[in-house]
Amino acid sequence: MKNHKSKILSVICVAAMLLSACGKSGSSSKSDTSSSTATAAPKVTLPSDSKEESSAADESSAADSIADSQTEQQSDITPLMWEVVSPDGTKVTMMGSMHALKDEAYPLPDRIMNAYESSDILAVECDITTVSSNFAVQLKQLRNMYYKDGTTIKDHLPEDVYNGVKEFVEACGMNIKGFETFQLWALSSNMELLAAKQSSINSNNGIDQYLLDEAHEDGKEIYEVESVEFQCDLLMNLPEETYQAILSSYSAETKDDMVQELEDTYEAWAEGDYDFFADSNDLDQAIKEAQQAGTPLTEDEIEMLTDYNRQILYDRNITMKNAVETLLDGDKDVFYVVGLAHFAGEGGIIDLLEKDGYTVTEI
Repeated sequence: MKNHKSKILSVICVAAMLLSACGKSGSSSKSDTSSSTATAAPKVTLPSDSKEESSAADESSAADSIADSQTEQQSDITPLMWEVVSPDGTKVTMMGSMHALKDEAYPLPDRIMNAYESSDILAVECDITTVSSNFAVQLKQLRNMYYKDGTTIKDHLPEDVYNGVKEFVEACGMNIKGFETFQLWALSSNMELLAAKQSSINSNNGIDQYLLDEAHEDGKEIYEVESVEFQCDLLMNLPEETYQAILSSYSAETKDDMVQELEDTYEAWAEGDYDFFADSNDLDQAIKEAQQAGTPLTEDEIEMLTDYNRQILYDRNITMKNAVETLLDGDKDVFYVVGLAHFAGEGGIIDLLEKDGYTVTEI
């Protein structure tokens, strides 16, 4: 890593991509492996001159891998799951999701599939399988993806940040020219996708995508805690300074570390390591560590990161907690699957439910 600040920012990138539905990936519907949808908000694909395989080929390969794995022994992953029961006996089983997984995560263990099959409702951040047919969202993405005033990313990034992104892209075997007209939110999304492609984690293997495909095929009721439109607007309207800070974590020097953080995050998710994610969400601790490392954050940087965490995590955690309580007031059992980052630490869903007097039991 270039310095401790870069590490903090790259951890934020990883969390946003893998543990919140604001992360991006493709998907492969089991009923139509040729179709392509985005997770959560904007659909972002790498430029056509990429030396990587095409996204369509990736999707087909991922779908085939999951389909083939169904005849294999189930995975031994143990992601975190909790249970909340209302006084009337309504049960909400909660699981922290990850929007990009290794092929080895499938077939999903019985404990996950039993929670799905025994539920009346699958609750998710948003139904990402509908993006391909949501023309309003697609039009908004297209209108806001590229600069139309003749400027390029070089005009919107500090010189050192631009050079770092350029180095990162080239280290991944691509040319920066393919990215130059993207607005910064779209550039950041592409960098996340490109980082994932350097790892063994497949962005088409998200567990929420898999369960949504199952729910549509089974005719199970789907409850959306947020909406695709909300998540689109959230990504597109973050301040340019925030994306400048996030993009400052990319360089040829940081590529291997960023890939390792992706791998470490996946392993922690697969093993149910709660403390890993609680620590990742602890901005105060990160600020303290940066100071101890001799690279203290400025007041402006702390303010920016605090606002980013509030918008991406803590404000949404309240909405997600409220949704759990609404579902507990009903008479149907629910399998509630949202990004694991939203459950962990102070201000997470678990903490907020317990503060409201609910007993949350890990299962």
